Amino acid sequence: MKVQFRLSVALPLMAIVLIFGGLAITLVSVGSDGRSAMLQRSKSDLRAQGEALARLVQRNLDDNRADVAADLSMAATDPRIDQLLVVGADGRVELAHRLAWQGRPVTEVIPDFDMESFKRVTGQQRSDLQSHDGDHALTVMTPYRLRSQAGEIRGRNQGVVYIRFDLNYEFDALHRKVVWRMAPQLLVGMLVLLALALVWSLLLLRRVMC
Repeated sequence: MKVQFRLSVALPLMAIVLIFGGLAITLVSVGSDGRSAMLQRSKSDLRAQGEALARLVQRNLDDNRADVAADLSMAATDPRIDQLLVVGADGRVELAHRLAWQGRPVTEVIPDFDMESFKRVTGQQRSDLQSHDGDHALTVMTPYRLRSQAGEIRGRNQGVVYIRFDLNYEFDALHRKVVWRMAPQLLVGMLVLLALALVWSLLLLRRVMC
């Protein structure tokens, strides 16, 4: 009788633990897969935007600066873009999504701007993408090189397009999407857990009364 009682109490408790654990593992797994896919998509988008804008700057900055500025303003409407700048070889901002930043040293408007990466990117002419804040922010520096003028010192005609993605909103939207997608399973699981908890409580109450 004692063994039967222990089993009648232990089995519902084990079922509660297993169901709760299964729901938690499923929720974490779905969220992790979604996070990884979103991050890879954001990195691909960031690289593509950087390359497209660098080509635009390379072709038109000298002759059609106003058109480049207009295209940068249009690109900055992407809700993920937190910062968008064209930085010249001297480290000053040529164009930016904020007019007040233009003509100022980039390290003045963005104190954590990585000048070592800037020198490496302009020297090697290879883009550099970095993750920050636990992948909640991404930055890319994409090099450009303008047409050389007669007698111009080498290196004075190059710079980078710098873009920073803020992914906090994307992560929040992903979390809401995962919870909404899992809502039916979570609801059924919670109902089963409540039923098992009720059975367990009744068994304990009967044991106390006996």
